[in-house]
Amino acid sequence: MGELLKVWDYNRRQAHIQLGIDGQISNWAIADFDPDHPALPEQPRLLYVDTSTPLFRVDGEEQLDAELFLRSAPSFLAWLLRWLFLDDVVGRYYDFHAVIVDLIANFYKEQHAELIPDLVQLANDFLVRQAADLAVAPISEKEVASYYRQDAMIWRLYQGARRLDRWLHARVLRKPYPYILPGPVQR
Repeated sequence: MGELLKVWDYNRRQAHIQLGIDGQISNWAIADFDPDHPALPEQPRLLYVDTSTPLFRVDGEEQLDAELFLRSAPSFLAWLLRWLFLDDVVGRYYDFHAVIVDLIANFYKEQHAELIPDLVQLANDFLVRQAADLAVAPISEKEVASYYRQDAMIWRLYQGARRLDRWLHARVLRKPYPYILPGPVQR
């Protein structure tokens, strides 16, 4: 959260350019981490490895062509995703509260739900002690669980539609499917 706060500190210092970031846990790595010797230094150096963010708004206008997110969506579904979700998904990267909720909720996907109560407490302590001037609303375990359930459902539906699209390409259109789909995700 300290690394993410740097984005909001930048945004607060000026109004012309606003940055948005996808802070989910899988976008971070610990520099020089050795899994054979997993003890962490007191101040580990974090590396950000996401390739789709940061996002930029200049004078309030999104600079990323958000349609790029829909490029791999099945054509029969792209209009619905655009209509229902695209603005919300892009917009949440500019909301510190939403980014932290997403960060914590990803511990469900990473099979570490037992950490969530402590992470919620840590996040709320952080928001009071280190980000008080941002006036971010406290986070609740219920909110994190609800967010994750909705996010997981959306991704299950989306991946199911992509598998259907792959089948249509192969069986009906007799064309190769241009994307590699992920295997089953344990949730």
